[in-house]
Amino acid sequence: MIKKLKSTIDSVRPPDWLGYKSTWQDRVGWFIRYNIISRIPYPIREFYYEKIKTIWKPQHSRIRKAVPRYWWDLDHVLLVVNFEIIKSFYEDEYKANIVDWEGTGGDALKFTKWLEGAYKYITEDRPAIEKLIEKSYPNYKRVEKLEQDMELQDTTVLIELVKWRKYMWT
Repeated sequence: MIKKLKSTIDSVRPPDWLGYKSTWQDRVGWFIRYNIISRIPYPIREFYYEKIKTIWKPQHSRIRKAVPRYWWDLDHVLLVVNFEIIKSFYEDEYKANIVDWEGTGGDALKFTKWLEGAYKYITEDRPAIEKLIEKSYPNYKRVEKLEQDMELQDTTVLIELVKWRKYMWT
């Protein structure tokens, strides 16, 4: 009887090629995934994953948090959101070694150098420039010069982001 029971349990268990010992929870999960969910028609599953699931767990929530709930001019929203995209990609994917560099193409090294430079500008250099602007406020010529330099660097980073966008996938 025990041998028969063991053989029925082994028939439910997938082959153990990697030495992984599955638990009963794994087998229940596999059963639900392959015998129940796979029988639900694709349009219903797609509707769930694209419309229903995103109500409770929206995608790119970090980038969504960069958009304020109060009024900003669109040029500033564009700047803040795109800088958050760069920071998110750098911190969540590049630093975690999730990026598939073989699939990105030949200029991956140039892209990584640009990404590190853009991240450094966004997190270190730009806040330093903003502090310099605040400190030099009685001198309006210096403030104007610093703001023009910062705007030029911001524009350069945004243009390069558009040029390097095809490398920002994992």
